[in-house]
Amino acid sequence: MTHRRQSIVSDHNTRFTTARTKTNHCGFAALVDTARDPLVLIDKNYQIIAANAAYTDIHGISSEQVIGRTCYQVSHGRNRPCHEFGDDCPHQQVFKQHRCHEVQHQHCDGHGGYERVRIHGQIIPLDNGEYLLAERVTKVDTQNEPTNIDSALQSDQPPQTSSEWIPSLSPRSQKVFHQLDMAARSDAPILLLGESGVGKEMAACYVHRHSQRHRAQMVTIDCTTLTESLFEAELFGHEAGAYTGANHQIQGLIEQAQGGTLFLDEIGELSMPMQAKLLRLLEQRRIRRVGGRRDIEVDFRVIAATNRDLEESVEQGQVRADLYYRLACISMTIPCLRDRTEDILPLAQYFIEQINKKSGRQCCLSANAIEKLQQHDFPGNIRELKNRVQRAITLAETTHIEPHHLGFETQILPNNKAPSMGSARQPQEQPQDEYTPTSLAEQEHLLINRLLKAFSGHRRKVAEALGISERTLYRKLKKHKAT
Repeated sequence: MTHRRQSIVSDHNTRFTTARTKTNHCGFAALVDTARDPLVLIDKNYQIIAANAAYTDIHGISSEQVIGRTCYQVSHGRNRPCHEFGDDCPHQQVFKQHRCHEVQHQHCDGHGGYERVRIHGQIIPLDNGEYLLAERVTKVDTQNEPTNIDSALQSDQPPQTSSEWIPSLSPRSQKVFHQLDMAARSDAPILLLGESGVGKEMAACYVHRHSQRHRAQMVTIDCTTLTESLFEAELFGHEAGAYTGANHQIQGLIEQAQGGTLFLDEIGELSMPMQAKLLRLLEQRRIRRVGGRRDIEVDFRVIAATNRDLEESVEQGQVRADLYYRLACISMTIPCLRDRTEDILPLAQYFIEQINKKSGRQCCLSANAIEKLQQHDFPGNIRELKNRVQRAITLAETTHIEPHHLGFETQILPNNKAPSMGSARQPQEQPQDEYTPTSLAEQEHLLINRLLKAFSGHRRKVAEALGISERTLYRKLKKHKAT
């Protein structure tokens, strides 16, 4: 087979850099068609010189539309090689370092969307000293990923169902997914850092689903809800009769994670006494239920997350140094949305598609809405984007989502006419709900006050509805002097 491959390649080594038609590549076509997986041959100029039927099928185009085009045009829809965008490019590894390379990328799926694929780039030497890149492309199995992305973005509930991974086009996101793939291969503790709403729990779920522990549960513990008095009962469980009202034996959250993954969200919020108990648990891997007399061995992988600077918290004496070093064996930062603007539109379209399916609507973004989305900083990150999209689909009168539906600007009056002088002289006759703020700051102020009223002053619920952290809400309340 090797001799046959070399003879096929050798017979065409004087033509592969300039050929453009299927006829000129019958030998290469015969070679790649022997492969069951999608396979493509690429020359040093990024041009595709041969592709099998499996490859053209995943892109939804014919071989005539593939041959002669560049790999980055077909796979990414870009006008420049992917390494110029910061991606880990197999082409660079093969042609510059002359070695095979495996990487995960996001490719066009032939239906206007994107899918995550694994690329194995193999070097094929030619008799004239040149090389070809043979790329074998396989889809990444996402059936075990969370199907409801909302559950992975909620900090107070563990993921109960499975979903597709969050769309990612930016180099930073691609790098994070590569790191998550590498981390999933081991059992080492992971510390996920990043602002509120960036998808740290989604990242933890991704690692769990791609690890050897994926058949067991991933149990999420929201450290902000734990109290010192109930810490052991919540985490370790209790025996029947351990205290008044404990009529039955109850497994703690640690036992529920047996054989799986324990995700500690907002780890920086634990008090020092609770940190000491957690450290002892991580070191000994044993628990004793409240009211129990025997130790129970536990086996789990720990992943922690926080939006705080834990190194600074260690220096300030708020976090134990030994606990920090125990958790930060593998530390990675999930980038905020404003630092990966390439992901904004794919994410928005993903959320729209998911919410459309649930609501039975067919909403889409207008050109103005797309522009506003790409200009916004998203302090609430992915959670804010999801909430804005859900708000827009709820408020949109037609199938077109405009900027004001997303909360970016007020609705323009018909024919661009200003209110009449009569209406200006009688503001008391205008119902409060019909009041239109004249600036974005005023609109924000009004929305916060309405939500405070709707949630009876419950600030955490208001922050969740806005897709921001409570800390950000407090700053806005202070800024607007809202009550």
